Amino acid sequence: MQEPPAPADYSRVILHIDEDCFYAQVEMKRLGIPRETPCAVQQWEGLIAVNYPARACGVTRHMRVKEAKKVCPELVLVHVETIGAEGRDSGAADAGPEPAGGVGGGAQDSRRLTQKACLERYRLACAEVVALLHRLAPAAVIEKASIDEVYMDVTAMVDKELQDRNRGHVSSDAFSWGSVVVGGPLDPSSEVERRLAEGARIACRLRGKMLEELGFTSSAGISTNKLLSKIGSAMNKPNQQTIIPPRSVALVLQDLPLGKLRGFGGKLGEQLEALGCTTVGQVQALPHATLVSHFGAERALSIEQAVRGVSHEPVQERERPKSMLAAKSFSPTSDLAALQGWFAILAQELAARMVTDEAQFRRRPKNLVVHFRGGPHMGSDRSKCCPMPRFGPSGPSADVIAEAAFSLFRTKCAAEAIPCNRLAISAADFTDLPGANGSAITRFLVPKAPAAAGAAGDAGAAGAGGAGVQQAPLAQSPRSAEHSGQKVEQLQQQQQGGGKHARQGSAPAAGLSISSLFERAHKRQRASTPEPHGQLEEQQEQQREQEQQRHQRPSGSPGAAEHGKPAAPPRPQQAPHAVAKPASPGAPPLVVQPLAGPQTVQPAAPAATSREASVAADGCSSREDAEAAGLAGVDVEEQRRILRDLEMLQRLNRSKPSSAPGGGGRGGGAKAARPGAGSKAGGRQQQKPGGGQPGILGFFAKPG
Repeated sequence: MQEPPAPADYSRVILHIDEDCFYAQVEMKRLGIPRETPCAVQQWEGLIAVNYPARACGVTRHMRVKEAKKVCPELVLVHVETIGAEGRDSGAADAGPEPAGGVGGGAQDSRRLTQKACLERYRLACAEVVALLHRLAPAAVIEKASIDEVYMDVTAMVDKELQDRNRGHVSSDAFSWGSVVVGGPLDPSSEVERRLAEGARIACRLRGKMLEELGFTSSAGISTNKLLSKIGSAMNKPNQQTIIPPRSVALVLQDLPLGKLRGFGGKLGEQLEALGCTTVGQVQALPHATLVSHFGAERALSIEQAVRGVSHEPVQERERPKSMLAAKSFSPTSDLAALQGWFAILAQELAARMVTDEAQFRRRPKNLVVHFRGGPHMGSDRSKCCPMPRFGPSGPSADVIAEAAFSLFRTKCAAEAIPCNRLAISAADFTDLPGANGSAITRFLVPKAPAAAGAAGDAGAAGAGGAGVQQAPLAQSPRSAEHSGQKVEQLQQQQQGGGKHARQGSAPAAGLSISSLFERAHKRQRASTPEPHGQLEEQQEQQREQEQQRHQRPSGSPGAAEHGKPAAPPRPQQAPHAVAKPASPGAPPLVVQPLAGPQTVQPAAPAATSREASVAADGCSSREDAEAAGLAGVDVEEQRRILRDLEMLQRLNRSKPSSAPGGGGRGGGAKAARPGAGSKAGGRQQQKPGGGQPGILGFFAKPG
């Protein structure tokens, strides 16, 4: 048979791994039942899983217990785990030909009235299987299809192993690895079939490890899409694997019952059977117009592709369930006390599943949903939702869930649910919990550094006699920078607003000083940039102490003696020291010092670790040191805004006769005390090149 042209999706290699009679294997492993022993898992009076030795004796799924015992007297029966008002019943092996109480008789009926079946044991076993597959095949995409089957896209693994094989790094022991190949042996000259052979090699390795480490046998299908690989896994059970190459698709599907094709059971299968189709081949023969008239153009196209083995559905990781549900059906009742008892039993199962889910996926549900069937609409399910109740430090609580669910049912559901014959509660709308990477709110809390470290820094600054060494501010952490960046626009608007009010001539508040302006700037800076280690608080405390010392001096003796030096005579008001932006990134910042003669520019001293900055000028007063320290702690835009406020304050002071020594009209004293400054606004307007020394704003970079 000639191979058809390979479309693009033929390059994929998809596995479908199906556990053999999974529930029975889990119970046999738990109870130590030998593999050759006929065994079945029962739920009440019916069988839900039958191992292959029991099937060889004629026992089938959904057979009644009494009938199964007649067919196979040596059959070992294990009841699924149940939950009741007294707790959990794990289930024990029952191997007698006629167990006490009568298997499937009144004993099982009485248990069913007070307990519910729980499949959590099999869910946990499935989680072990998926975890093993992830560990053995980290490059594969794994989709959990149900409690006992998974899809695996191993295309990336196949690509790598083929490259290694071509380089001679991997030996070729067998071509099909014990697989059953539909349509005859694989063709080594076909690129598609070589890739499927590598997929068979991976499947064989995974199945072997699963048996070795977990004790479970499984069957696998290997093909180019999910549709065909699922068909392959069911063709040669148990404990085998089947390859379906593209050339054999028509042969596989021709006589395949519709119920064996994924997605063609239920209502769709019934509709196709109404058209006279019971096999996939018969659906292939239907005219396109017939399918369109019954299903519409879009669905008709998808049916035509599926019955020809074409599927582009990707394998997607779906290990996290979207919801968790615990349900129980019973005889119709209007007894609220009995219904409350069922809520307590359902909550036991749901709480246990939530605990397991939280430990595995680090999440919790936001909503609790109550499902019910009864009342005037006995055949339909309805539901009501409420927020999931809060739990204590121990995690999800069955008592808390039961109380919240029954309260919701009594207040919002009972009127339309009585008499009720089915109840269920589910957890939905999950949200992730804070992980170990610090995503909790505590990651925003930065512990302070030891007080001794901050005190040592302050003592070093004080020992310099106030003359000070310029210190660079601490660099912001990335998280602090991100936090402060959210308020940049708001702060800029505030700064622009402050400058506008100043230009309009609004007088400063009574008692407003230059130091208070800097303190206000520091408060704004602190609001946008959280400062680590508590250094900003220590610096502000030092500034407040300096400010208090300045206010405690006699009014006639400004500049009290410091470090044994005589008090400096009153000097005219000067512009504060400023830190200029360097011309290049590698150059040190520049400090502009107002001197009696022509102004000079000096390189700044090396930066220290404190955020506060001082001015390198002997004889400066404590007030000037505090002003310079405040100015150095803010960014360029903040400095510009502060300078505008300072200049406005200077103009207001010069407008008063007593604002400058010597009086002499508006600003005359200030101009006389500032030789070399500009003639307008005390240096506010920058001089043109060649026209004298520049104003202080000339040392700041112009806005980009």
